[in-house]
Amino acid sequence: MVKKITTKLIFVFILASLFMAGCSLLPEDTGQLIQRGINAIEKGYADGAVQHLTNALKSSGSATQKCEIYSYLGWAYYLKNDSVKAKEYFDRASIYLKSAELYAGQLLIYSSSGDFNTCASFSYLLDGISENWKFKINGNLLEKNEIVRQVCVCAAAVGNSDAFQKYSVNLTQAERSKIEEVFFQ
Repeated sequence: MVKKITTKLIFVFILASLFMAGCSLLPEDTGQLIQRGINAIEKGYADGAVQHLTNALKSSGSATQKCEIYSYLGWAYYLKNDSVKAKEYFDRASIYLKSAELYAGQLLIYSSSGDFNTCASFSYLLDGISENWKFKINGNLLEKNEIVRQVCVCAAAVGNSDAFQKYSVNLTQAERSKIEEVFFQ
């Protein structure tokens, strides 16, 4: 009887020690894993972001939540300079998700991978990004205006003057003139 009580007390003591040391035996909730992935993206830790978001994907049940995770995985792979995987995850996310982060990610990956035609044809996605949108990535704030600049360069590069005219109004006169000088003169 004393041996059983002693064994139980030792077990309880071990469990209490683990919890006090910060070692949880319970799995992290999907939302916590997503947030850890976002935090890793913000700090530029692409591998950590992929790990947290992949774990979140395993524990996620809803299609909408999976698409949110796919979008952030797209950003993580963008950080890793893996445009093929980034595009794959952004495309998966676009099935159910409609968000500024997704639209910005898609436009940025098309632009940075040299797919200027697709970037220019999807320029309408800019309409889904609010003027004050910001996304922290690798310690830097990415703002809508940077995405607009990228899209305008793509549109000008492929001669899509409609997209250029529509969105270049958001640029400064100096930025607009420089792009016009390079592509339209």
